[in-house]
Amino acid sequence: MQLLALLRFEPPDHDPAAITPAIAGFAERLPPAGGRLLDHGPDQVLAVLDDPHAGFELLSRTLDGARRSGFGIFGGLVQPVQTRGELGVAPGGITERTMETLVEIAAAAGRNQIAITSRLLSTIELTVPVFARRFKPQAANGTRQVTRVRSLLVME
Repeated sequence: MQLLALLRFEPPDHDPAAITPAIAGFAERLPPAGGRLLDHGPDQVLAVLDDPHAGFELLSRTLDGARRSGFGIFGGLVQPVQTRGELGVAPGGITERTMETLVEIAAAAGRNQIAITSRLLSTIELTVPVFARRFKPQAANGTRQVTRVRSLLVME
């Protein structure tokens, strides 16, 4: 099972330089965890995780590091849909619809949360059940953006 991850890093005290080492560290740990970086910006990364078990371990360690270091991570995960034609808009031939869904899910995540859909949870339960237990329904705190995706779960 392949996963597409979008992570946005929020610096402590609004100091953008503070997250540079965190982003570089995540990108460095991707290949050993069976992943690859598709794109990145000053405060976010787009990555493919080819090994779900190692990928979830990396995401868990990254969330733990964020809490310890005082910066925030807002993320989303989807199963990528790729195209071989000219329809792909993202690096790696990811379809526009996949990217729209991923951005929407990541935007709905709270601080130090990685959000997924209930549909993806079913797949995770079959492939890496130990990590499926880490996902809980997103609390209704009134700040969640309106999305096409009705049911989100988050890993904190």
